Amino acid sequence: MDPGACPEVIAAAFGVLREMILRDDDPDGPRRLARLNAAHRTLSDPALRAAHDAGGWHLAQVNIALPREPLDAPLLADFVAALAPVNAVADASPGFVWRLQTEDGDATAIRAFGDDRLIVNMSVWESVEALRGFVYGEAHAAVLRRRREWFERLAEPEAALWWVAAGATPTIGDAEERLAHLRAHGPTPVAFTLRDPRPAPALASAGQARPGRPHQAGHRDPSRGRGLGP
Repeated sequence: MDPGACPEVIAAAFGVLREMILRDDDPDGPRRLARLNAAHRTLSDPALRAAHDAGGWHLAQVNIALPREPLDAPLLADFVAALAPVNAVADASPGFVWRLQTEDGDATAIRAFGDDRLIVNMSVWESVEALRGFVYGEAHAAVLRRRREWFERLAEPEAALWWVAAGATPTIGDAEERLAHLRAHGPTPVAFTLRDPRPAPALASAGQARPGRPHQAGHRDPSRGRGLGP
């Protein structure tokens, strides 16, 4: 897309790409369409487009859970059955950008955080409001209400949020560091929570620094982990 493209050209290109996706007999079609819709929203909104072009920010989130029993146990049957439909709602939600997944369409097979029993969920959104809209929307809230039926209550925070440069894909290593920072220091601009969010940093074009990474002993290579795109 030409950086100087007018709204009419953007709309026409979007329409052509949308029809191509809808005509394809591709099981990945809904996710491709969701990504296309997100790109169209960014290009069509002058404020969002300016932020993107200036190196704006997206919101990354990670949450972990410890199942009370193995995923194939009867206790977890309703949770497992809800994975695909809830993920589909996420993919089609306003402001959705990306989520961690394997070729199976979810992240239940990914192991991290030093405990193979843990389930990891990680995604990227355009804003705190977009993530909040999904988390407390009907589909996800129904699962959230039953969380303690299926998962143990951990002694430390289970979720962390942080800002990433628009277009960047966070890794498992990033998520481990941010959650560790939140557990050690509480909510800060480096890592925070949905209940206690921090504003996105000023745009790089305004001369402001990007949010820092956690400073820890034994800091790992930020590329560690699998950032599996859709």
